Amino acid sequence: MFKVILVSVLVSCAFAADLVQVLQDGGQTTLISLVQKAGLASALLSGQHTIFAPTNAAFAKLPQSTLDALSKDTSALSKILQYHVVDGSIPSSAATNELQLTTLSGQQIRFNIYKHNHAVTIQGSKITEFDKKTDNGYIHVIDTVMMPPEGSIVDLVVGDSELSTLLAQVKSANLVQALQGNNLTVFAPTNAAFTRLGSNVINHLTHNPSLLKDILLYHVVPHTEYSAGLFNRERLGTLDAHHDSIRIHHSGSNFYTNNGRVIKADIGATNGVVHHTIFAPTNAAFAKLPQSTLDALSKDTSALSKILQYHVVDGSIPSSAATNELQLTTLSGQQIRFNIYKHNHAVTIQGSKITEFDKKTDNGYIHVIDTVMMPPEGSIVDLVVGDSELSTLLAQVKSANLVQALQGNNLTVFAPTNAAFTRLGSNVINHLTHNPSLLKDILLYHVVPHTEYSAGLFNRERLGTLDAHHDSIRIHHSGSNFYANNGRVIKADIGATNGVVHVILVSALVSCTFAADLVQVLQDGGQTTLISLVQKAGLASALLSGQHTIFAPTNAAFAKLPQSTLDALSKDTSALSKILQYHVVDGSIPSSAATNELQLTTLSGQQIRFNIYKHNHAVTIQGSKITEFDKKTDNGYIHVIDTVMMPPEGSIVDLVVGDSELSTLLAQVKSANLVQALQGNNLTVFAPTNAAFTRLGSNVINHLTHNPSLLKDILLYHVVPHTEYSAGLFNRERLGTLDAHHDSIRIHHSGSNFYANNGRVIKADIGATNGVVHLCLRCRFGSSITRWRTNNINFIGQHTIFAPTNAAFAKLPQSTLDALSKDTSALSKILQYHVVDGSIPSSAATNELQLTTLSGQQIRFNIYKHNHAVTIQGSKITEFDKKTDNGYIHVIDTVMMPPEGSIVDLVVGDSELSTLLAQVKSANLVQALQGNNLTVFAPTNAAFTRLGSNVINHLTHNPSLLKDILLYHVVPHTEYSAGLFNRERLGTLDAHHDSIRIHHSGSNFYANNGRVIKADIGATNGVVHNVESFKLYIIFPTGQHTIFAPTNAAFAKLPQSTLDALSKDTSALSKILQYHVVHGSIPSSDNKFDSTFTSITMLSPSKDPKSQNSTRKLIMVSFTS
Repeated sequence: MFKVILVSVLVSCAFAADLVQVLQDGGQTTLISLVQKAGLASALLSGQHTIFAPTNAAFAKLPQSTLDALSKDTSALSKILQYHVVDGSIPSSAATNELQLTTLSGQQIRFNIYKHNHAVTIQGSKITEFDKKTDNGYIHVIDTVMMPPEGSIVDLVVGDSELSTLLAQVKSANLVQALQGNNLTVFAPTNAAFTRLGSNVINHLTHNPSLLKDILLYHVVPHTEYSAGLFNRERLGTLDAHHDSIRIHHSGSNFYTNNGRVIKADIGATNGVVHHTIFAPTNAAFAKLPQSTLDALSKDTSALSKILQYHVVDGSIPSSAATNELQLTTLSGQQIRFNIYKHNHAVTIQGSKITEFDKKTDNGYIHVIDTVMMPPEGSIVDLVVGDSELSTLLAQVKSANLVQALQGNNLTVFAPTNAAFTRLGSNVINHLTHNPSLLKDILLYHVVPHTEYSAGLFNRERLGTLDAHHDSIRIHHSGSNFYANNGRVIKADIGATNGVVHVILVSALVSCTFAADLVQVLQDGGQTTLISLVQKAGLASALLSGQHTIFAPTNAAFAKLPQSTLDALSKDTSALSKILQYHVVDGSIPSSAATNELQLTTLSGQQIRFNIYKHNHAVTIQGSKITEFDKKTDNGYIHVIDTVMMPPEGSIVDLVVGDSELSTLLAQVKSANLVQALQGNNLTVFAPTNAAFTRLGSNVINHLTHNPSLLKDILLYHVVPHTEYSAGLFNRERLGTLDAHHDSIRIHHSGSNFYANNGRVIKADIGATNGVVHLCLRCRFGSSITRWRTNNINFIGQHTIFAPTNAAFAKLPQSTLDALSKDTSALSKILQYHVVDGSIPSSAATNELQLTTLSGQQIRFNIYKHNHAVTIQGSKITEFDKKTDNGYIHVIDTVMMPPEGSIVDLVVGDSELSTLLAQVKSANLVQALQGNNLTVFAPTNAAFTRLGSNVINHLTHNPSLLKDILLYHVVPHTEYSAGLFNRERLGTLDAHHDSIRIHHSGSNFYANNGRVIKADIGATNGVVHNVESFKLYIIFPTGQHTIFAPTNAAFAKLPQSTLDALSKDTSALSKILQYHVVHGSIPSSDNKFDSTFTSITMLSPSKDPKSQNSTRKLIMVSFTS
């Protein structure tokens, strides 16, 4: 294919434009104005220079007073401007971190390179645009005007009255010389910062010079750090003796060093940079205390001292030394406890969350906490004794002889209030009083044998307790509240010397565990419908005697039943009793005892089955999802379910026999002798209805009838050897079946529907004694293959079909569809072109693999790694590996039309490619285009016409050049449009193996700049894409050249009068064009350009086009960013 290339003049600013002109073109009008005012324009035009050029916005940041002063003082203005200019051409590639350059003002400026955010600064000003090349240097655009520093860091401190205390301390510590070093960053505390330390601290430092020196050096970083390069949570090593680090923190437009806010940043010095800081510790933790507490402490300094000492521990303890339950003795003599919660990475100390760790000081560590720790008033027993709201709990603890047990260490107690006990009623309290072992177990169910503060508790967490069965409490969060089981915690984190107490108001924790029976717990849980039906069926007394486990439907579950069913049950108490008993099992069965496919015998004598689905953590009982587990009662467990379980009417076979909609399935099952197989246990059957079989057609049914082994295999493909209820099926799940190949059914969800393969399940979860049945509207066991039963295609044996979707057929012109409906022979050939002998899964596909179809023609796989596309004869495969009993189906998005011949045949047969054909013959390339796996970008006649007769004649008389140009349009592998991506480069067959650049714009794609007007024309040996235009060619002398090519938009910037004049004066035009061409091949790597250049040899027209002496070369250039 030919490339149509437009080569033109490049923008004026980058070619022979001087520094001043480029600044003008770049819009730096303020800088230009000031340069002219300072009389520096001529200086910038002589010799090589590099300018760090502030934008207009950068100058606008300066105070107006500064601008006014500079406009009056041209000497000062000149000095500042010269501070932005360096002798020599310095590209960005020459910059290194801390590199210093001497400016025209004689002062130095420093590069800093920050890798984390790719920022580069010069004297702290961020460079926003690099390497604007001019004829006498470089321009780098910066976002801030650089003001020459007034001296070294020490000079800055001496000259700033706000740093006088710092200056005194620096002198006292003999650090003046140290601050004269190079490449330093100083975080300079202001006088106000020192004042906050207090006179005692200042005096202490004055008398401890080594400590003072170390503290001051902790404020000095041994490299230059401007604010443009500092990032949140960065740590900067300092010069103190331990090389401790300062932690940077950003908050809005402010940044902080540790907790010290920087109030003035980026004060440049000749040997580094200074940032002013002021220290601002947070008071939020103290603000959480009641005002009355704060007032009392301000009056009682002894109590205040004790609380403060409670926050201090002897020794340096970093966070790395903390372990869970580690106890530390404080200066007050009391202990505080670390707790580490891995799930949310929280670490607490006596329940207060540590929000910032390891603030290193010269004599220890500081860890910041979010709450003031109040020393506990005693042990857990002491707290219960001292709280009148827990008096009933205290009485029960004493009655059960548990006082000693609650004196243990590292305990958490969920303490029910008096109101919680009152809700149980006097009968329950009396019952507990006379059953001390039961009372003890219930009370120990409220005790967790490790410390659990609220900061570490997470939603749905389960905490093992000290009761005899080690049952667990379930934590639940709702808004700002949290619950233990269903008991709301009304007061959390009450510290004790041996653990923590959480006070609970009432809930399942109390009502379910304190000797409440099954019926009472159901009532408390709101299962009023179930309670009403239990009472109607006379089962309440049965549920009160012995241990039971109830699978309890919610009111909403009963509401799902048809009203007619509810009405019938209310009249037939025997049937109602049987259904309710079907929900009850003898014995206490916690959720921890459940295993997948475990079957339990109910009070009705029938069995129900647990199923556990790991992927979504669902647990079902007879297909009903358990929504709440382990509601413990004094005589068993309750598990809440979302659907009423209806006892099955028989086995899977019984269900099929009894359903008139499955009569065809029944006949086929009997025909295949599979009745016994369907009597197995734990089966799932996707049962096709009569309508599903009808869709297959009588031919298929007859074929199956006469092929019993095939029929058997197809039927077993509908049977899964384990129980799969809809609650556990997930999208794209694959279920292995009982067919001979253990093929899998693919589950698909769409809205409220789910599908087995593509067969919609119209009735799900029909329980049977040995499994579950799902009714399917459509059979998918080979119907996709038999769908192609039209016409002479023998589907006995293994086949692979590339199956177009309905939408694919809809893409065909109606006239084509009409013609095929009349010509069954042609239709058969097209359909056979989509079918290959043998089972070919996607894993067998390789790029350029060719398969022979039933029509005798070949189709080709192409695999495009960049977008994971796979095509067959250019049609994209949208769904792979639909397995059938006799092969595979791969779904494609386009109907494949058999090619009419080779690439040459296509060119010969297309009148729009007659000029291309003539040129191919002239260059003796017919044989070359007969090769295999080729892609041709074929220029139409119109494309050639655009070249003009001179170029055509010239090519005709230069066969080697013509051949190379034509081969530039041929790619030596198959490239269909489905696999071409934007900015892709395709290597060609021309002598230099130059590449074509693919470009996408909307629904169009281009080869170089030539729009493809007809894509994916299949041939027996590859594919053809027709292109509508060439790029124009410009002729230049023999040899290697580099062209700087202006866009159309660049020419459009010229005044119309200039364009008109050039069109009349070809001599002037030639001179301008030659001004854009340089001898030699100059890639971007040599000059930091962002374009790549590819050249091929071409001939220019001359006075005698046939003269070899006048041979010239035409350079064809493709620009890419």
